[in-house]
Amino acid sequence: MVINLCTQLLPIKDKFEWIVGIERGGLPISSYLSYALNKKHTSINISFYGDGDKPTDEVKSSLIWKDHFNTLFYEGVSFLLVDDIVDSGRTIKFFKHITGITQNNKPTYWIATLHWCKENSPDCKPDFYVEEKNINDWIVYPWEPRE
Repeated sequence: MVINLCTQLLPIKDKFEWIVGIERGGLPISSYLSYALNKKHTSINISFYGDGDKPTDEVKSSLIWKDHFNTLFYEGVSFLLVDDIVDSGRTIKFFKHITGITQNNKPTYWIATLHWCKENSPDCKPDFYVEEKNINDWIVYPWEPRE
């Protein structure tokens, strides 16, 4: 699936300088893409899971603002934002809220995921995704610990 996503990104690979992986689920994907597309890589921690990985309405940990985020997010450097899935859309909405940037202003960025749940988040469609997820499906990725 990650190779499929990478293939989709080839036509725009010269349009962005950085890949930003959303921790934790987006990191394996964003790391692979950074090597495959020869791009700089960083990550951002946004999670709506609490103790025991049960969904919550609270952001799990405070956003750790890395020094290069000011350059990346506010000086017009284009980037690819990567996560494993856009399900409820909360992570993407929170990212837009905390940074204050949208896809209609500088910097230019694209969103790439393996899965998108159209039923849950029709207003958060990623620019690139591999498969649509049904609302009742639960996906366990190979890098996630098994219960």
